[in-house]
Amino acid sequence: MCATFIISEKEKPPGNKFVGQDLNFYTVNSTTACIFAELNRPVLKSVETRSIKNIAHIQNDFSRRRKQIQKHVHNRQKNCRKLKRTRGRQRNRVNDALQKLPTEVARANQTASFVFEKLKGIREGATGRREESSGPC
Repeated sequence: MCATFIISEKEKPPGNKFVGQDLNFYTVNSTTACIFAELNRPVLKSVETRSIKNIAHIQNDFSRRRKQIQKHVHNRQKNCRKLKRTRGRQRNRVNDALQKLPTEVARANQTASFVFEKLKGIREGATGRREESSGPC
C-alpha cells in the first residue's frame, strides 16, 4: 500500500478521530476510534475490512499467462520479450490497485488523524533474504 503525505508549514493539531490501518494478505483492516471529552480516552467506533483479492487475482492471471507463453512460444527471444511485456502490465495493474486504496481511505476519513505502527528494524530478525531466480529472462 502506498500513501503520499503533503506536509504544510502549519501544524495540524490531532483531531478527535483516529484511523489505524493493517495490511493483510487478502484484506486491509481499518480501525476507527474517537476521543470523547467526557471519557478522555479513545473509544472504538468501527472496524472496516476492505478486500484486496483483486491483487491476488492479478498475480494469478499473470501466472497463467506466463505458463501459456512458456508452453507455446519456443523462440527464446520472443518468449523473453512477451514475458517482460506481460510482467510490466502486471506491475502497473498491481501498483494502480495499491495506489487507489489509500486514496479511498483518506477521502472517507478527511478529518481524521492516521496512526501508523513503527516498522523500523522489522526485517532485522529475518535470517536472510531470498535469492532472486536466475532464469533465462
